[in-house]
Amino acid sequence: MSVYWGIAESHEGLEQFAEAIKAWKQSIEVAPNATEKHIRQMRLAMALANHGNLEELTQVEQELESFSNQQSETYYRIARAFAICAANFSAESQPFLTASTHTLDALSKARDMGQFKDPASLKRFTDDEVFEVFETVEEFKKFIDEL
Repeated sequence: MSVYWGIAESHEGLEQFAEAIKAWKQSIEVAPNATEKHIRQMRLAMALANHGNLEELTQVEQELESFSNQQSETYYRIARAFAICAANFSAESQPFLTASTHTLDALSKARDMGQFKDPASLKRFTDDEVFEVFETVEEFKKFIDEL
């Protein structure tokens, strides 16, 4: 952990996401290894999501997907980040639709890697309130039905 990690968490706790984003970026710069960088990028993704920064969140998603040891949990967390981001926009807006598409893409990758085969993981997903933002999106309903 770095001092920037602590600063970022403090800003997140105060819901000062713009400041948290800056601190997470600094934390990533001093990450001692690829695994730590990956963890910090995921935390950056959540701060970007809470701030409604869809453009940068999409860039971080690409960086996270390039990590060599990709796991289904990573895609699930990316989906959560895009769902949180979507909640910043009206349901008819282009940013909402874009975030919805990214969410479904990440959930599909997580599913394809076996994320929802375990009943506990499936329950965690269906109980996860961040996805309620998509309850009226037909593609999302279809995805859930297919699980």
